[in-house]
Parts: sequence; structure tokens; C-alpha cells
Amino acid sequence: MDATTGEIKMQHELTCNKHLPYYSNLKEEAIEYLREIKGNISLSLLLSESNSMTWIESIVKFTKLYGRYFSKDDHIYLIKLFLEVIITPGLDLRKVHWFIVVLYDLLRKSDLLSPDDLTIEWRPLYELYIRMFYNSKETYGLHVVPDSFEFTFKHFIKKARIYFPKSATKEILDELRPYLCVYNTIAITRGTVLLNLFLPTLMKPEDHDKGFKLWLEEFLTLWDTNQNNPSWEQNLVNLFSRLAQDSIGYIDWDPWIPKIFTHLLRSCNLIGGSRKVQMKRTFNVQATSMLIISLLGGPSSVAMSHVAKLFSALESYYHPSNIGKWNTKLSQFLCALSIEFINRISKERYQKKTWMPEIPSEYKLTDKEITEFVNILKPIILIHMFSRSGERSSAYACQLLSTIRPELIIPPLIDKMYSSMENLIEPHRLISSLQCVFSVSRNMVISNKHYPEGQTHVIPLLFLALPGLDPNDIKKCMITFQFISTFVSLIPLVDCSSAVEFRKDLAQTEYDVCLATSQWEDFVFQFIERCFLLIENSSFEHRPERRESEAFRINSEEGMTELGLTSSFNSILNQCSPQIFERALDKVYCYLSNRIFEEKVSGKFAANICRCFTKVNPELTLKKFWPHFSKQVLHLTESDDVLHEDHLDQQLVFNLLVLSEIVRCDGHHLLNYKDSIVQVLRRTLLL
Repeated sequence: MDATTGEIKMQHELTCNKHLPYYSNLKEEAIEYLREIKGNISLSLLLSESNSMTWIESIVKFTKLYGRYFSKDDHIYLIKLFLEVIITPGLDLRKVHWFIVVLYDLLRKSDLLSPDDLTIEWRPLYELYIRMFYNSKETYGLHVVPDSFEFTFKHFIKKARIYFPKSATKEILDELRPYLCVYNTIAITRGTVLLNLFLPTLMKPEDHDKGFKLWLEEFLTLWDTNQNNPSWEQNLVNLFSRLAQDSIGYIDWDPWIPKIFTHLLRSCNLIGGSRKVQMKRTFNVQATSMLIISLLGGPSSVAMSHVAKLFSALESYYHPSNIGKWNTKLSQFLCALSIEFINRISKERYQKKTWMPEIPSEYKLTDKEITEFVNILKPIILIHMFSRSGERSSAYACQLLSTIRPELIIPPLIDKMYSSMENLIEPHRLISSLQCVFSVSRNMVISNKHYPEGQTHVIPLLFLALPGLDPNDIKKCMITFQFISTFVSLIPLVDCSSAVEFRKDLAQTEYDVCLATSQWEDFVFQFIERCFLLIENSSFEHRPERRESEAFRINSEEGMTELGLTSSFNSILNQCSPQIFERALDKVYCYLSNRIFEEKVSGKFAANICRCFTKVNPELTLKKFWPHFSKQVLHLTESDDVLHEDHLDQQLVFNLLVLSEIVRCDGHHLLNYKDSIVQVLRRTLLL
């Protein structure tokens, strides 16, 4: 309860609900609904009614509608109620599954409840898990577990173990240590799976003596003494990575760092030297990345130096000419490291304080360490971006790292882009460069004190990208459409060159950008001309001898081209100034009014362009297009002979196609053309 107002303090409210028009009545509605749910759940459970599932599902529905809009006492009450229910012997497994789904939903936001507020006994959950998933009757079909039950249960345990009592670690170790026999693969696999699942690692610093200090040294030694990459090794790595993330700054990993990186490099399953034996199992990318990033920081630089050595050893395997089964894993590893690094920075610098232990200030990542880490990954990304399997992962890594160090990531990417544009005989290199550059588009166009020069490259790059709209290379064409639409959607296409005459406070970069904006109109015109060329080269050809698979491929390519063309036009027309819009409209009108296209492909593309104009400014577009094309339709249908033709004139069909697209706007814009529309409909509905 709030001490100042006397009102009951709610756990968490959906932010978006505050913007609803009936927000003032929403609180009472939520409280009344929760009261109804609590009463009916309690009653249905006491009476063992079959419709209790309806009210259980209502809890999930309540959290989706209102968030966790209940008091802490209600929150704890619901959790304890469902915990008591799921351990009831003989309960239907489908009901147990649903109760666990609700429990996971209630425990999902761990910051709302601390271990001081709630305690969950581990043994009933452990016994339920063993009864469900280590049941000998399952072999004979006498024990059937619902689909996705194990997945849901594991996610629930991950949230519940935070609230295990302080004595839980010792009790779990006493229960599972007998399974840790390296000569019995089945037993040790079961033991490590359960240890990884149930051992709590998120604890307050004063409770560490009852936590990881009871087992860390023992398990690290167990892991290190088995060098043959056993099947249970990954369970321990997952446990270590979780512990490292939850206890940054509280564990001295330095003595073990060389061995950790040696294990990692060995599990990459790389080919090199005289090694003949290949391991079937490889490392878990996410867990390994989490472990490495959690080791960084602090007074010691051992972890950072080993990261540098690791990528120095892996650099040749990221080269485009080095292709093997390791490529996919290494690409994922590059992305996962970048994601975990960004997540840690966000946690250290921007996350709100909660009951969870805070990272000691001396172990938080410094600006120098961030720069060093980005410099380690940068050459790997610049090499890997041109490999077959690495363009997407490299683009994603660039996007993440450019948010923290744009001055290190963006300049070499732009240089690669310029060199790729000059050499058009390597389309794969150009496609990779385009994909990586538009992935950092946001960090290029924003006002960034670390890299203000990024804005000066936008317009030249857009001009250089236009030759990529090649109808003979669908992949390059689609990437170019995506490149243009991404950049254009972030900036207004307005001529600001006159600002340099009356603004005397502009920096040199701002001055150059203002002058460069005078080229926007030229860019829009060149883009439209490229699209016209694309339309002319996309006519439909019917060939009976064409195989079905080939026809399907061509149809899918046409569909992708149509999507790219439409989205790019929408982005440009939505962002351009009224003056540029009118001139672009005139250009498209002059082109289409003097040409006839078949209706299957090229005519469809042209009509979609008209629809894009209508979507942005229906009044101007209708005024420009409707009189001409409606007049053409009426002229071509004035003779009754057209009603008896088996195949309509191509000009008539194309004009109808354009009219059908430009009328897709708000109805009040069509009222001025009501009579003409009715006249066209009367002549064409009989065709």
C-alpha cells in the first residue's frame, strides 16, 4: 500500500492502457474482473469442477489485457495457490500443463517479486519433473506427456529457481552428486541436466557461501578432466554461463580463462594441422557467447586478451574462400557475441535498479573496453561479410556494434560500398555491401556526435545504388530496393539548400548536407526512370513448353519485384516534399499516358505505381490521372462491338487496370468524379 495516498500499489500496469479513451474506468474494471477470477478459481478448485480451466485461462487473458494489475499480496496468493495444485497426485496432465503456463506467466517478470517476498520449495517441483519425464512407463506407452509440456516446464523452472530457499543448493547437490560418475554416461547426463535446470545462480552476494561456492570449483575440475568432448559437457557450460552472467564481478575466473577458451576452440570442430578425428558435437552458441561476455571487465584484462587471441585463431575460417561445416556456427557465434555484448551494456548503464544484485562499478565495461571489443570483431566482420553464409550475420553484427561505436564500424563499410560500386563484375560483393550498409542506416542518418560525417554519404550512396535496379539480377534488384526504401524512410526528401543563406550557425557537416539536398529531385527522377526500365523489361511471355517449376520461379520473382517496387515508391512519395511529389506525378503521367502495357506483369507494376501516388495524395493523383484514362476507356467502349469480343483490346485492359488502382482511396475524394465513375462502370460491367 502506498504510504502517501493510502491506495493499494499495483505490481505492473500496461503502459499502452494509459492512452485508452476509457482509462479512468479501466482500473475499476480490472479490479472487478480480478475479484471475479479469484473467487471462481477458488470455488472451482474446491469443488473439482471440470470448467475450472476456463478461469485458469482467464488469468492469462487478464495479464494480456491489464498487465500484472494486482497487488503484491494477490500476486503471491495466486502463485502459491497454483503451486499447491500442480503437486496434487493424480491430477490430469493437461491441467498441470495449463497451471504451469499460468505460473510461468505470473513469474515471468522477476523484478516484481524478490526472494524475500516469495519462497518456492524445490523438492516438490523436482519430484514432479522426475515423475513426468523420467517415467519408466513412458517406454511402454502407459505414460503420455502433452506436446510442449517439457519445454513449458523447463521455462517455468528457470523462473521458479530464483525463489528456492537458501538451503536448496546444498540439498540439490546432495540429491544429484551420486549421478556424477564419468564412467556412466546415462547417469552423468541425467545429473548434469537436472543440475543445470534446478541449481539457483541468481543470489544476493551475502548468500554466495550457500550458493555457487559449494560446487563451482568441483564442477570446473570435472569439466576440465574430461577432454574428449562428452555429451554432458554442454550442460555444465550452460550452467557456468548462467552463473557468470548472474554473478558478474563476484567470481575470479582468471585462473580458468585459458582452459575455458581452449575448450571452446576445441569444440568449434575446425580442420587444421595434423588433426584427423572430427567431433560430432559442437558448442552451444548462445551459452558460450554469454559466458565470454560475462568474463569481460574488471581490473584484469585476461579475458579481453583471450578474446583477441580466439578471433586471431578463427580469422582464416571466416574468410569467404574457406568453406566448411563450421561456417554456420561461426556466423551465429559472431551475432550472438554482439547481442550479448549489447545486452550487457544495456543492463549496466540503462536498466532500472531492482532487488537483483548490481554489478560492482569496477567490473562494469568501460568505454576503452567497448572500443577494444569492437576493434577485435571489426576485421572479422569486414572479411566475413563477403562469404556466402555470412552476409546476414555480418550485417546484423554491424547493426548492433554501430549503435555503440559508429565511428569504428561505418567508415570501413562505406569504403567497401564505394569500391563495390566501382566494380560491377562482382554482384555478390555489391549485394553484401548493400546489405551491411543499410543495416547501419539509422546510425548514419541520426545526429551523432561520434560520427557526424555519416549524413554526408547518404545522398551519394543512394545515387550509386540506382544501377543496382537490374531486371536481370533479381537478388541485387531486391537488395537495392530495400537499401533505397530503408534510407529514404528515415529522412525527408526536402530541398534545404536555401538554409545556408540565412543560417550562420551550421557546422561544416550540416552545411554540406544542406547543399547536397538540392539533388533530391534529380534522385527521384532517376529512380523513376530506372523503374520505367524495369517495367519495360518485365513483360509477360506465355510459353507452353515452360516447365511448371520454372514458371513458379518466374512468378515468385515477379511477386518479389512488385513488392520491392511498391514499397520503395511508397517510402519515397511519403517522404518527399509537395513540389517534388507534383513533378514526379507529372513524369509518371507523361510516361503512362503514352504507353500500353500487358496486364499480367508490366501493366500491373505500372498500375501499382499509380496506387502509391493515390495513397499519398489522392486529390492530386485523381485530378491528374482520372480524366485521361476514363476518357480512353469510354472512347474504346463506345461501340457495342466490344461487348462481343473474346479478347479485349490490350489498351482498354491497361486503362481499366490503372483506373482500378487509383480509386483505392478514401471515398470522399471520389465524389467529385461520381458521374464519370458511374459512366465508366455502366460501359465496362458488361464486358
